[in-house]
Amino acid sequence: MRKFLKKFAVILSVVLMVTMVQIPKASAYVEDNYIVSSYYYNIKNVRSGQFLDVSGGSASNGANVIQWKYHGDDNQKWKIVYLADIYGSTYGGLYKIVSALDETKALTVSGGSGANSTNICISTFTNSASQRFAFVRKSDFTGYFLTQSSNYLSAITVAGASYNQGANVFQYQYNATRNDEWLIEPANSYISTNGVKYARDNYNNHVSTYPRLTVYNNDDCDCANFVSQCMAAAGKRYSGNWRVYPKNGTYPTPIDSTKLNYSWQLSDPSPWISAEQFGYYWQSVVNFEAIKKTDIVNNNSSTQYVYGRGDVVQLATCDLFGNYVGYHTMYITDLTNYNDKRTYKLTYHSNNEMDKKVSDICYGVTNDRYFVFYNIA
Repeated sequence: MRKFLKKFAVILSVVLMVTMVQIPKASAYVEDNYIVSSYYYNIKNVRSGQFLDVSGGSASNGANVIQWKYHGDDNQKWKIVYLADIYGSTYGGLYKIVSALDETKALTVSGGSGANSTNICISTFTNSASQRFAFVRKSDFTGYFLTQSSNYLSAITVAGASYNQGANVFQYQYNATRNDEWLIEPANSYISTNGVKYARDNYNNHVSTYPRLTVYNNDDCDCANFVSQCMAAAGKRYSGNWRVYPKNGTYPTPIDSTKLNYSWQLSDPSPWISAEQFGYYWQSVVNFEAIKKTDIVNNNSSTQYVYGRGDVVQLATCDLFGNYVGYHTMYITDLTNYNDKRTYKLTYHSNNEMDKKVSDICYGVTNDRYFVFYNIA
């Protein structure tokens, strides 16, 4: 009897150990809370800042998939459709990635091969392993697509870690090198919960798709850059001068304009990275309202527009011509009350803060300053 109990205990401990090993693997591939199967998304490469694109806009079987700068056409729009409820899997969150060019066509690993460097194309969806992908979300809101055809060892990857427009996309062993990781951005909607999640994940962090401006011109001026990222994560698409692309990885943290222009492509001056230019740009694009600091403190402000999560607030001065000149940019990540009235919690870079109340920010602001609210969402 004792021998039996000892053997049983050994067997039980082995079973428990195996079970404990398997749990993290399965739980890593659950359905993602920030992807809606009925929505279209742009899928942006973390390293190059360019987008998953069907070459030439072809909807034919075998049409090649590349990366390309943003243009907004259907060959850059994808539905990421959750499959686990239908087909099931020990890995959990399986998806098909459907092209807006033709929703019968899905992202496909050519020939269903598991080998490195196998090409990625689109073809008629047949529910084969070559067309099923597990999406894994990382802590900075980026993520990667593992291919079922490789038994989840390889990921959708930009060939050669290229920054070039038109670089090929293929399957390659996942190495967490950022050319095999992606940002999923709503293509036709502004989903403020996604922007809020990005803001909270990265309020004290940096995603390499964008420059880090913590020491730029001997100052920490990363605020407009950070808020722009949050807006993009929520689905605000590149337009006009509001955009940025990496050229190379030489200066991820540029300290002056020479190094910035060497490694990054953006307008000059740029509303993506300059608080002042951000204000000028968005004041010409969306509804905004300037409220004096004293009115906020005394609860005398009345807002013409309704602001909420995903909208933007700037600290600004007012010049002699009545223009509001922004000098600090913040993202609304939550709502709260102050003296029985609605107010906001703001998240921002430059003195990194998450969910800081507007009322608390007022303490460090002189009475002649303004809070400019932008109706982005």
